[in-house]
Amino acid sequence: MEALHRATINHRVEWTSNYPERPAAHDIYSLSLTRGTVEIQNRDGDGLPPFVLTIRGEQGQIVDEVRTSGADQIDLKIAELFDLVANRSRNSDEVIDSLIDDLDRPF
Repeated sequence: MEALHRATINHRVEWTSNYPERPAAHDIYSLSLTRGTVEIQNRDGDGLPPFVLTIRGEQGQIVDEVRTSGADQIDLKIAELFDLVANRSRNSDEVIDSLIDDLDRPF
């Protein structure tokens, strides 16, 4: 989990939005790797726990799944990862920075 979190923070992996037309909290985000895929989603679409982190094998079969309850350290890491992935996949930071730059310019 720590390696996945670190790779995401350092832009070494690229997550994709499976349903970009949905609001960010309702989306499922995927990371394709050499021998499988990692998916992260918010179970109830409110951006708060519970989250689900699913690992799929090469054929798409579920190899492992972690469901959070919000109660321990791994839950916090998965929640942080979801927020980071949702913002990155939708370029939220860039859009917000651009809007702030526009507002900072004299009219």
